Amino acid sequence: MTFTLILEPADTFIVRDGTPFNQNDTGQARAHSVFPPSPDTLYGAARVALARSFGWSGEGDWGKPVNYPSSKDPEGCARTCLAALGSWNKGSAAQFCGPFLVKRGHDGAWAPLFPAPLHLRRITSASGKDASRLVALKPDDGPGLDTDMGLARLLVPQAGEDEEEHDLVGCYLSEKLFTSVLSDVSRPDERNGVYAETDIVVDERRVGLARDTENRVYEHGALYATARKRFREGMALAVEVAGLDGPGGDLPKAVPLGGEGRFAFVSLVPSSLLAPTPLRRAKRYFVTFLTPALLTGELKPESAVAGLPGRLVCAALGRSQLQGGFSAQKDRRGGIMRGVAFPVGSVLFMQLDEESELPQSGLLDSKEETQSIGYGRFAIGVW
Repeated sequence: MTFTLILEPADTFIVRDGTPFNQNDTGQARAHSVFPPSPDTLYGAARVALARSFGWSGEGDWGKPVNYPSSKDPEGCARTCLAALGSWNKGSAAQFCGPFLVKRGHDGAWAPLFPAPLHLRRITSASGKDASRLVALKPDDGPGLDTDMGLARLLVPQAGEDEEEHDLVGCYLSEKLFTSVLSDVSRPDERNGVYAETDIVVDERRVGLARDTENRVYEHGALYATARKRFREGMALAVEVAGLDGPGGDLPKAVPLGGEGRFAFVSLVPSSLLAPTPLRRAKRYFVTFLTPALLTGELKPESAVAGLPGRLVCAALGRSQLQGGFSAQKDRRGGIMRGVAFPVGSVLFMQLDEESELPQSGLLDSKEETQSIGYGRFAIGVW
């Protein structure tokens, strides 16, 4: 069974990046929040919500019966929870995937928003009089440009002499518009289908000052600032869960999310919100990432990409990001480094020797551990 957990932050939230944060340092006294949160953050929140549904108290190891005080059969609940979610230190066969962004419709149903592929452009007239349009750039059909990595085929600009080309970095698309991009069909500029980050969240900056609790005066070097995010009305985060029959019982009303003791309300959609892309036959296709991808191998023109059929022709990659995580194992408890990831929306253009049937979607990652957390989810389109 596949179901979806919806997480609606109750207030502002902050998910720190790797920037040092020290109150007594004027250059490091500001805490930044990343958006969207990493798969590790949503993986932890989803596991906590599901463990609570099995009767776990929210404190201590959910594999120990003593932490099920309200249950009539604490040993049975602990065994069931362990079988579904694995131990606190190690996951199970369940597959978590996220974060995804969702938007509530007028009927109250949640609909997914997809990261705009990085080869998508908005073309506008320089005068601003003519209507804009959306185009998907494609690799040059020529032999390519001679580089230090070999012959490389570049994306061909589509703007005319009196036109300007704008990228959609950080934007999200409605399901209808995203499907048209995957299908390589002509499309108008559907302004209602493109969402900038500011349409989804807004920044809220706050300044704090620690005080001495005894004499109630400020402490030297205790001034700090945080840059938090607040979701706009009707927007939320989602995590897809596969390999389980569902929650063990009623979900908790809220779970912790991010730092500073913030939390999010939890609700359940008993199905996947990510409709699979139609299965098709093609000789050329592209992969666009819906969650960050941790790839350890080299990406070179005309080379193979592990897990994908064919050879790499071209790529539209966002700025790589360092992805951190958390380990609960005793010998390395605390923050860990997952590796360097390509951000959502990154695109790999692939070519086959002959027309073949393409997979609908999948996971592309170097480690089984991070696949189960949700890294490397992709959708496939044609070009």
